[in-house]
Amino acid sequence: METTQTNPTPNAADLDPRPLFAIAARTATAVIDGVTPDQLDRPTPCAAFVVRDLLDHLVLVAPRIASLGRGTPDYSSDDGGTAGWTLTEISSAFSTQIAAAEAAWVDPESLTRMLTLPWATMPGADVLRMYLSELTVHTWDLARGTGQHPEWDPTVVTESLAFMKVALPPEIRGDADDAEVPFAPVIETTDGAPLIDQLVAWTGRNPDWS
Repeated sequence: METTQTNPTPNAADLDPRPLFAIAARTATAVIDGVTPDQLDRPTPCAAFVVRDLLDHLVLVAPRIASLGRGTPDYSSDDGGTAGWTLTEISSAFSTQIAAAEAAWVDPESLTRMLTLPWATMPGADVLRMYLSELTVHTWDLARGTGQHPEWDPTVVTESLAFMKVALPPEIRGDADDAEVPFAPVIETTDGAPLIDQLVAWTGRNPDWS
């Protein structure tokens, strides 16, 4: 779930998203650990992925985040490679890879370094905010698809929503099957809706999906 942002967001270099990413990673890890074998073929709110596909995608994304933290973006593979793996193997791989990703961003310079992605050039802080948002939304997808109810950190969700509102404005939407902009139109939420509902609705997901 990568955005089509072309310009850095305001004050991105002044914001340190690393602690928030670590919190989001712990939430994702807990949800992955909660998946059971009988749930692997269940649908998720991310229309392109059933549960097993989403697990595969998350295992793919973690080393990509690490490469970006090192300043060497690697988008060479589109295959997470988890076909035939047990859930224990998937969980272990994700935990190892996400720890490596966090370690890759320890150097403060990683936040100000300009990174060229296939669709944009932006400072590292914005790149990590993008993946903070992606990880949070896909964790919600996986939780909904497997009947889990994690506790969402309000600061993580607030920052993810703030990023998405800049990087993914309503006017650039395609639909969930659009390869260029795989985001359906914003779904309106009620006043006072939970932050996580506001975030997923902004990405075109129905917060009431079941």
